Amino acid sequence: ASGKDVIELGDTTRLEWAVSPFATTVSISGVDQPINRGQTSLTLAPTQSTTYEIIASNWLSSLLRMDRRRSLTVLVVPPSPRINVFDVDETNIARGKPVTLRWSVTRADQAFLTIDDVVYELPKNEFSGEREVVLAKDSLVTLEARNASGNELRSYFVNVVPPAITVRNFTVWVR
Repeated sequence: ASGKDVIELGDTTRLEWAVSPFATTVSISGVDQPINRGQTSLTLAPTQSTTYEIIASNWLSSLLRMDRRRSLTVLVVPPSPRINVFDVDETNIARGKPVTLRWSVTRADQAFLTIDDVVYELPKNEFSGEREVVLAKDSLVTLEARNASGNELRSYFVNVVPPAITVRNFTVWVR
């Protein structure tokens, strides 16, 4: 048995077993350390997917080639992608004014920035960055990070309002 048979790279899993009291030798393939006779578990942090095989034997089972074997595969997957930062400096902006987007993505193979229904695939050297954009209309701005383990998505709705007309000065002259 195993604690987890699918883990993220860097996580641990616990192998647990119970063997006959007649077994004098227990070994597990893929494990660098010896297994003691009364030991019933082992915590490991595999760096790649591994099939472990436990072999329990004694002198008679070895002689008769009747060792007992069981195997278990632990699948190691990349860590889930993470969006560390995704910020929009203004969610209400006057038409024609720029809005600043900031982001930082880690543990991803791909990152996508969607602005005003246009999808931009970010190169790896832009997984952390900043961009000023001028939006013509109300827009959903989305950042997505992907890898083989899944995806993470964050969004902001930016409301574009008509520019405000202000009267800075109004003077009445009397003669």
